[in-house]
Amino acid sequence: MARSTTESALIAMNDVGTTLIWGYELLNYMGLKVSYANLVGDNRAALTIASTGSLSKSTRAIRIRYLSIVDEVRARRLRLWKVAGEDNPADCLTKRLDTVKLQHDLTHLLKFK
Repeated sequence: MARSTTESALIAMNDVGTTLIWGYELLNYMGLKVSYANLVGDNRAALTIASTGSLSKSTRAIRIRYLSIVDEVRARRLRLWKVAGEDNPADCLTKRLDTVKLQHDLTHLLKFK
């Protein structure tokens, strides 16, 4: 169980990052040259930890197993990007949203107009 939003975001980034790296390796194995996979998040603290691997006093309780993403970033197989919270399309999959925000997120996520 996550103890903070930072830890929760880091757990999710680690899980998604593992799937992205699997896809990256599969495509390269098939001969389709892929330089890196992109992972976007809206939690600045989680992105910083995932990029550097350094934990502060307030984040030291985060388990080491959630930091495997750091190795992928350092190996340049995975790139991390910051997205503003209000523009994060993953919100429609993780939060209860009003109709306007849900429509905005679905449009952005699915590229519908």
